Amino acid sequence: MSYNLSLAIAASSLSLEEKLSWHITNFDQKPPKAMIGIWVAAITAYDLGLPETTSVDLPEGSTFQGETKVSVAKIIEDFHLEFYLASFAGYLPASPLDAPLDNDAQKVGGQK
Repeated sequence: MSYNLSLAIAASSLSLEEKLSWHITNFDQKPPKAMIGIWVAAITAYDLGLPETTSVDLPEGSTFQGETKVSVAKIIEDFHLEFYLASFAGYLPASPLDAPLDNDAQKVGGQK
């Protein structure tokens, strides 16, 4: 997963769904596109201030680590969706073109 590519995608003017469609391409093992709706639900729940333990139902017949419901926190963490949270907006570059090109560059918030 490319940290800087995720920053550039998140900083773009695309809709959340379009950003997440691009975000999927950033994984070595690509999640199914059906996850975009689940990701939007998790991001929305988090941004609304619902508890991180709030569960999101997966599409019928789908499981994630053996479960048919997954917590908002687990979805955000496991799929690296923090870039798309409202609370992260202040850390994004002003433009996708301002995202660092080097993955070894200083990470947002002091993370490396």
